[in-house]
Amino acid sequence: MIPRHLRKHRAAKSPAVALERGRYNEARVLEVLQSGMPAWVKTAWPATEEEDRAGVDLWVRSDLGDIAVQVKSSKVTDPKKRHRYAERNIVVIVAHDQDTVEGLRGRLVGKLLIARLRLSTGRQGVKTA
Repeated sequence: MIPRHLRKHRAAKSPAVALERGRYNEARVLEVLQSGMPAWVKTAWPATEEEDRAGVDLWVRSDLGDIAVQVKSSKVTDPKKRHRYAERNIVVIVAHDQDTVEGLRGRLVGKLLIARLRLSTGRQGVKTA
């Protein structure tokens, strides 16, 4: 369960709390990626600081290549941001406070399957293995 001080409250909108919540959710998603995933998900690891500044939080190595992942703590509503991730084929996963491990894993697998399909058709891959 998400620590109380990181839960979303109207008063908890400071940049420091948002940054800490983001790091917490990135760690949650990485933990989910590292256990109980389909066999085609080989491994997952955090992005470098430079990659993080460019919009990639995590990498997933699939059997067909590497997939970039951006973890959000709330829905991306800015069309420019959504477009930026989409045009670079970065998988965006929103990790809600109330998400169960199974629910988060289910959404991750669905989004990663789409990215894997793009890799298999050669339409787009950020990195290839």
